[in-house]
Amino acid sequence: MTSQAEVLLERYRDYLVVRRGLAATTVELNVRLVRPFLTARAEVRDGCLELEVLTAMEVNAFVVAQSRERPRSVKRIVTALRSLLGFLHVDGIIVVPLAGSVKEAGYTSEEWKLVHETRKILHDDSIAVTATCVRVPVFVGHAMAANLEFSRPVSKAEAVELLSAAPGVVLVDGGDGAPTPLDGAGIDPVLVGRLREDPSRPGGLDLWVTGDNLRKGAALNAVQMAEVMIAG
Repeated sequence: MTSQAEVLLERYRDYLVVRRGLAATTVELNVRLVRPFLTARAEVRDGCLELEVLTAMEVNAFVVAQSRERPRSVKRIVTALRSLLGFLHVDGIIVVPLAGSVKEAGYTSEEWKLVHETRKILHDDSIAVTATCVRVPVFVGHAMAANLEFSRPVSKAEAVELLSAAPGVVLVDGGDGAPTPLDGAGIDPVLVGRLREDPSRPGGLDLWVTGDNLRKGAALNAVQMAEVMIAG
């Protein structure tokens, strides 16, 4: 079973104990019953669970297959899968397009923070920034889909060269990869992928960035600043 599935099962186990208040024996039975479903799904999808596109058809197909192999357990399997789907609805697949409190011009505090901090970090108050911040219940990490415009045209090849040499950055599969927040969990570098030239704006770029927000942007930054101060 993939690490994604194991992490999900641990969260599911906690959900059954804390939110559902089930006894330990019932919890372990539910986990045991849904494990084959997650394993089968991961195998079909080359190790990627893709739970956000989980369909009733896939669940039904699994139940039909299990009904042939374990006819006496079908009712319990169905109950466990319903519980799993309930867990995913609560903790796994809800996307909230509102992060922070609504402020000026309808933008949220998190969106204005992104605007102001970008300008502050780059020491340029003229940088035009707009954002829509979304709460996605991943286990750890921040991610961003960015559309970039520069003072001069920048090609994908030039961006690949620059990002490949940038400290603290890992360009996944030469910029063609699709890193997930789980890929960036527990490591220091920021992962960059889905690098493309913008066909609607010649010289512009689109890319995807993700990283462990408990490290980059928090603990790691403090350590790096301390190292600079000590060295200087």
